[in-house]
Amino acid sequence: MPTPSTACVSTAEIQAVQLHLLAERTLISVKSSFIGLLLIGITQASSVAWEWLCGFIVLRLISMAYNHQLCRSILSQEPRTALGQGALNRLEWGLLTSGITWGLAAWMLPHVIGAELPAHALIILLIGVSGIMMNTAAITRRALHFFLWGMWSVVLGRVLWGNNDPYTHFLLAGGVSYAGLSLVHGLQLHAQSLAGITAGLENRRLLTAMTEASQREQAQGLALAQANLRLEAALARTKTLASFDELTGLMNRRAFHERLRFEIAAQRRHEEPAALLLLDLDYFKSINDRFGHQIGDAVLRSTANTLKSMLREADLLARWGGEEFLIVLPRTRIDEAGFAAERLRRALESTQIHVTADHEIAETPTPQGQSIAFSASFGVAEMHPGLTLDTVLSHADRALYAAKAGGRNRVCLGGPNLEIQDLTAATVEPDTTLFVPWA
Repeated sequence: MPTPSTACVSTAEIQAVQLHLLAERTLISVKSSFIGLLLIGITQASSVAWEWLCGFIVLRLISMAYNHQLCRSILSQEPRTALGQGALNRLEWGLLTSGITWGLAAWMLPHVIGAELPAHALIILLIGVSGIMMNTAAITRRALHFFLWGMWSVVLGRVLWGNNDPYTHFLLAGGVSYAGLSLVHGLQLHAQSLAGITAGLENRRLLTAMTEASQREQAQGLALAQANLRLEAALARTKTLASFDELTGLMNRRAFHERLRFEIAAQRRHEEPAALLLLDLDYFKSINDRFGHQIGDAVLRSTANTLKSMLREADLLARWGGEEFLIVLPRTRIDEAGFAAERLRRALESTQIHVTADHEIAETPTPQGQSIAFSASFGVAEMHPGLTLDTVLSHADRALYAAKAGGRNRVCLGGPNLEIQDLTAATVEPDTTLFVPWA
């Protein structure tokens, strides 16, 4: 059963970290063991038989080589992969062999009690090794038990073996006490290590959860921002569709009425003249019937482009419906508006749409194709501050009707106190000094 402190961390996670730490520390201890072997060789060379000393060094080197190779293999893999291959179990048994081989150093002593300086140095060295290795083996409980009992059982066996001194039991009791105290201290180190590993894993898991939550929040924020952009684009498109004619890109009636309210208010405020032009394409139904709606749409777009290219920035242009277009010229008298309408009429009259034999639109004339010319009739009326838009429209519509009745492709002026005048039929040359921005 996991303890409350490890309930949110799996045993496999803890063991994987323990394996990695134990391998790191064991690798360091293997390298530092060469110093221990060197000290033993220096201090015991004159008092220990060479066969005993060489045998001890060989056994230690074998244990060190095994642990070194095992630790290198563990550290080169993913901890969980190495754990699944039983590396932790093998490393703990490797520490047992390390403890046993270190304990064998005591068997090189001819006498344990009453020994001379080299023996004392060896005992002190073994105590130091025990303390150092205890910090390494304390990563796992079993590694700690394996090393300490492996080492001190061999050392205490040497104390009992062939020792008839009456003080042997005192030395044995002291050795057991030291081994027991080392184990207690090692278990405390193990508890601290386990707590640190658990806290680290919990912190890592919490950090991972917070990072994932932050990433999800960022992703949601990005998705929301993208959705807002799409919504804004959809709203803008909806507004555009609600205000502009999709075919020609001109204002529709609704948008034109809104703009015209401001223009009428400005006209009244500044007491400036203004004029309204209503134009209708001539014989447009015949073009649709003969060439199809695709060519008819091209004629409407060409008309819109021609009008836009010749009007001023302050002028208002809208598709009024079908083949009708409406233009408002601010700060323009009706005679000036008539000349402007005549220029627009001539521009439209000179415009052509090129079609192929299959009634497809072409940029230039094609063999067996046709070039479609078209024209428009204009009705022009003056806008007075006291007149409503419907009234002005009726005046312009009456003038447009007169232009149609007069043979089409012409400009007629109309108004409340003005007889219908056919400006085109009067062969009046438009004043080219007017409306310079249109040039």
